[in-house]
Amino acid sequence: ILLQQKTAIGERENAGQLHDRLMEMGAHLVLETVRGIVAGSLVIKPQDELILPGMVLKKAPRIHRDDCRIDWNSSGRDLFNLIRGLSPVPGAFTNLLRDDGDPVICKIFDSEFEQTEHTYPAGTIITDGKRYMKVAVKDGFLNIYSIQQEGKRRMDTGDFLLGISLFSSRYRFS
Repeated sequence: ILLQQKTAIGERENAGQLHDRLMEMGAHLVLETVRGIVAGSLVIKPQDELILPGMVLKKAPRIHRDDCRIDWNSSGRDLFNLIRGLSPVPGAFTNLLRDDGDPVICKIFDSEFEQTEHTYPAGTIITDGKRYMKVAVKDGFLNIYSIQQEGKRRMDTGDFLLGISLFSSRYRFS
């Protein structure tokens, strides 16, 4: 390693936002690296010297479709991080179960975890039908801010709710 730079990940920052920020940081590091090579001021460090003693580097696992499926029985913090980590691509997804039993795949791109006690079954949608939608998880609610129904464009929750009547039906996520 010639140069490196540490950066914190924001509490609500998703993978796409982090990617774009790291891309900017990387461009600056490339320029600094070239200048350092020309000046002869860089010291090459083996990568294994920069990790914790006893820690072994391994490749990140490939992300499969099932890894992107939302399990509403998981903790809210884990689901919040799953959605952030998969947004915008490939995207975390779930099935929206309609009254007729037909599932509609929906990707969720932006959410926020609200830790609280409740008695709703996991996957239950709570909404006013106009502005907000939150989903019950075992330790609270996941507020949904950006969603995409299969075959439609990505939209904020308010626009999504205008096109689907969740408030008057018994829809739920599974």
